[in-house]
Amino acid sequence: MLNAYKVPVAVLSKGGKKMLRDLDIFKEFGDRITVGATLTFLDDKKSKEWEPYASTPSERLETLKILHENGIKTFASFEPTIEPE
Repeated sequence: MLNAYKVPVAVLSKGGKKMLRDLDIFKEFGDRITVGATLTFLDDKKSKEWEPYASTPSERLETLKILHENGIKTFASFEPTIEPE
């Protein structure tokens, strides 16, 4: 529906490579879609402690790279700040 009416879309996920299942759908949006990943840590071990059911940061970054290589605009959302130092 969003694509049919040319609505701009932003997708934010912690799903990692699961997002790649929708790569063809993302491509259909052309320049009207941006896909991002939330990064709470860069350390996979710490990430698993706080987000045990989410993809690791390294998988999320790899997914963003693959999306970017496929012409999808990407972004990272850094939140929340758990260890401010």
